[in-house]
Amino acid sequence: MILPAAYVAEHVDLGYATTTHRAQGITVDHTHVLAAPGMVRENLYVAMSRGRHDNHVYIAVDEVDPTCDYLLDGRHFPGGYDALAVILTTSGAELSATETIAASQDQVGSLRRFEPIRQTLIADAAGHRWIAVFPELGLTGTQCEQITTSPARGPLITALERGRTLGCPMPQILAGLITDRPLDGIEPAGDLAAVLYHRVNDWLRTQVEDPTTIRVTPDVADATGDVADLLTQVDQLIAERVEALTDHALTTGRAWLTALGPAPTDSAARSVWRAQIAAHVACEDYTDTATTDLTRAAWPAAPVPETERSLSR
Repeated sequence: MILPAAYVAEHVDLGYATTTHRAQGITVDHTHVLAAPGMVRENLYVAMSRGRHDNHVYIAVDEVDPTCDYLLDGRHFPGGYDALAVILTTSGAELSATETIAASQDQVGSLRRFEPIRQTLIADAAGHRWIAVFPELGLTGTQCEQITTSPARGPLITALERGRTLGCPMPQILAGLITDRPLDGIEPAGDLAAVLYHRVNDWLRTQVEDPTTIRVTPDVADATGDVADLLTQVDQLIAERVEALTDHALTTGRAWLTALGPAPTDSAARSVWRAQIAAHVACEDYTDTATTDLTRAAWPAAPVPETERSLSR
């Protein structure tokens, strides 16, 4: 684009773009800051304190640099407000030895650590049930052995259990997924469990936006003996963690609490109100993402399935 010289002389001023690191110590009349997920609050503070008259920030949420040091895997921001909230809660400063120890201890007890352990226990407990189902789906003995000895066996069973938690007839659905695309054409070296896992997971995405938000409800008949004891212990630790996080949110007066209003006086309504808070803080702890969007808290209740679509497969 070419601008007329007269227009440029009257209406255009030179602007200078720089990084937040090089901007330290600089004072200008106006600043326009481009921020994106992965930025840390220290850099944002520097950028937003350079302007003498005004400072503006623009949040880019359409593209994220996957090489960014402070970007967590799988993070997604539906809007600029959430992205800004995460930036403000993410620090790039070096922690002291005491802070490092405290952060490590907190991470060890987080739902982000406990939930995968819980899912593994449930998958192990449900494994024998699914091993008995596989031959009934028309799979050969060799195929069943390949599935049960595959590293993808656990993820496959977890995906199947997520569907069961939604109330879906997963043996029939899995049979349909196999019939739609027979496994005979897969190369001998192919991982059948991985193939089936991706098919089941793709199907789950037709039911819910993110299958990982489905918190599996264990089948009581599956968990016995030591597995049942371990699962009970993990569930207790998770419950204690959520309770502590809920109390902390109420004590510190998190900003998003205002959307829920004051605590109801009625005991039943108060329980529902507290459960909403618990779901939100648990979701934050599990995803390691601070958010003000209460609709994103999907813990611990599982999403409601599209029953008609489930049964039609």
